[in-house]
Amino acid sequence: MKRTLIFLTIILVSCSKKSYIPTKTDHIELGYELINQFPTSQKGLYYKTYGGNDGYLKRWLRYQVINEENRKENFIVELERHVDFDTIFSVKQRHELDSMFENLKEVQLQEEKLDVSSLRRTDDVSEVGKVDRITFPVFQTGEDGRVYAFMFYSSFHTNTGSSEIYVFRREKDRWQNFAKVFVAFNH
Repeated sequence: MKRTLIFLTIILVSCSKKSYIPTKTDHIELGYELINQFPTSQKGLYYKTYGGNDGYLKRWLRYQVINEENRKENFIVELERHVDFDTIFSVKQRHELDSMFENLKEVQLQEEKLDVSSLRRTDDVSEVGKVDRITFPVFQTGEDGRVYAFMFYSSFHTNTGSSEIYVFRREKDRWQNFAKVFVAFNH
């Protein structure tokens, strides 16, 4: 009886330490959950996401850039990077991330899954005043067993805008803002 209890305890402990690796279906649901948690404007989100073939993204949405340029909140006051992602992701996971970034597909967002009143059908800022555009989140489980999400975001206004890469970490049932990479001011 004692042996059985010890065996069951070992099984329970080893199962509870297994990392959560999202399936493709989970990625879609988690993606919409994260987008809904992200503070995009109610009427400014563009109906299609960026795809990996976008030249602007190819320059910035890369593991090395994210690892070297990330900050906790603000690139102006934070001179040092917030986290060394090499301590979170193995070499194999880093290569997988770059592959996912390169092969990122453009997604036509499903309005019924979003907490927005409507999606923008034009990206002509002069017509609508503001357009927010994102990539669909890219997910990777770290060596620590936690799930991380990467999302490129651009906000264009009539005269200005900016672009950032956000890194989120799953904590219990919510996404926590973990790091940010400032990409550019858009004029």
